Amino acid sequence: MIDLTRNWTGRCYRCGKKVLNHTMSQFNTDLLCLGCADDEKRHPDYSKAVNAERDALKQGNFNFPGIGWTGMPKPVAPSDSPADIFGG
Repeated sequence: MIDLTRNWTGRCYRCGKKVLNHTMSQFNTDLLCLGCADDEKRHPDYSKAVNAERDALKQGNFNFPGIGWTGMPKPVAPSDSPADIFGG
């Protein structure tokens, strides 16, 4: 089994914040601060990532790299077109 925690520098791989505690992402092998790990739980594919890891573990794959992190989806910004603003 690969020990990725040996690469822990004390900084979150996502936000760069210096912290004492960390956990591994459900999406990939990033080592995250607990704040980023909590943010990750709001991703629409979070349960997909958790289930994929659980399935891999059941099959004996203890080095599952995850389903991949694409970042948080961007909220859809309202249009600034005059038709949308003035209803035209």
